[in-house]
Amino acid sequence: MNLSLVLNQMIILLILMIIGFIAHKVGILNPTSNRAISKLIINITCPALIFHSIFTGGRISNKYVLITVFIAAFAFFIFMFIFSKIIVRVLRVKKDLRRSYECIMAFGNISFMGIPVLRAVFPDQQGIAILFQAIFLIFYHLFIFTYGIWLLGSEGGKKVKFSLKSFFNMGTISAIVAVILYFFDFTPPVLVTNSLDMLGGVTTPLAMILIGSNLASYSALKILKTPRLYLFSFIKLIVIPLIVWVVTKFVIDDTLLRGVIVIMASMPVGSLTIMLSNEYGGNGEFVSQGLFLSTVLSVLTIPFISYVLFNF
Repeated sequence: MNLSLVLNQMIILLILMIIGFIAHKVGILNPTSNRAISKLIINITCPALIFHSIFTGGRISNKYVLITVFIAAFAFFIFMFIFSKIIVRVLRVKKDLRRSYECIMAFGNISFMGIPVLRAVFPDQQGIAILFQAIFLIFYHLFIFTYGIWLLGSEGGKKVKFSLKSFFNMGTISAIVAVILYFFDFTPPVLVTNSLDMLGGVTTPLAMILIGSNLASYSALKILKTPRLYLFSFIKLIVIPLIVWVVTKFVIDDTLLRGVIVIMASMPVGSLTIMLSNEYGGNGEFVSQGLFLSTVLSVLTIPFISYVLFNF
């Protein structure tokens, strides 16, 4: 791994976020346009990127390793849920923040930020890395639309109704289909592959601009003056990935899979948690603040975690 390359890529992502931030402040972007861009990414450009990656990213000699990835992804989220509950009790988080704290601790931005970061950290194996990440996305959507909304709904005093329709969104369906097509060695015509390449190529800049625009809705000064958010971000961005790094060194032999898991663990708060928090009555202000600070700090922490991953 080239650390300077990863750092450069994170700086580029930061610049794109700043552009989105400015675009929101001057009125080019707004909450309505943000929702439209989000739907565009989730339903069209991100699936295109996933498909292009699995069609052109090389092949695994033993495809049954995907079963290991499924098991690892499931175990990863179970670990995140248990760890989040422990941290809430160790830190004596206020009762009205506990469920929201658990939710944003457990669910990182493994989609919007996960893909560009994986491409930067694993430039020679990005196709397979994104295939692994697609499997993580399946479990991410499964758990956030069940356990995640239960956490937020319980805190907000709302009666939660689970819906299979929420889980089977385009992001989840495309991830499942991509894994199936990869397993059966399906290769589309070059024209289709090139189209997917062009379409999927806009995912990263759009996603970063969207994150920056969303961040512009919050008071940065207030967030920077809130000490508890720094402790939260330290645990989320440094402690958790280091624990995952240590554990996976003993239980997973595949270096790429181990790296993908650690990178997934190092992601900042996921933007989907804000939407669900607003809908189900979680502490939207705290969730938003956690997303803002963790996203900004991740520009520095992800290169650090990447360095540890490849050098120790």
